Amino acid sequence: MALALGRGRRWTIDIPPTWAGKDLRLSLGAVDDFNTTFFDGERVGATDVTVANYWNAPRLYTVPGRRVTPGRHVIAVRVFDHFGTGGIAGPSEALAVTPKEPLALYHPDWRADFPLGDDPYRYYRW
Repeated sequence: MALALGRGRRWTIDIPPTWAGKDLRLSLGAVDDFNTTFFDGERVGATDVTVANYWNAPRLYTVPGRRVTPGRHVIAVRVFDHFGTGGIAGPSEALAVTPKEPLALYHPDWRADFPLGDDPYRYYRW
């Protein structure tokens, strides 16, 4: 789920029911210089002077599953730039919220007993 890049540092997102209770990965891209990030008012991550290349390091934070419920949530990013112009500097494609673990894709015909995984040719024999 991509976040829309706006002038503010606060976004609202709608979490689908299938993500409820799962840890989420919050990606902000690069933020110049420092930031503190909140999910519904709870701090989920921060970058400060202790991080190498803090002015352009990609921000990847984990939202704990106990906070993830279906419906509308608020992500807030407090940005501090100690010299020059700063802010969220990454491309808008870098702003995203996704499940930390990929969603399991299950098919009842899946077989894991092949040496290289399921054989797709067993479905269509010409």
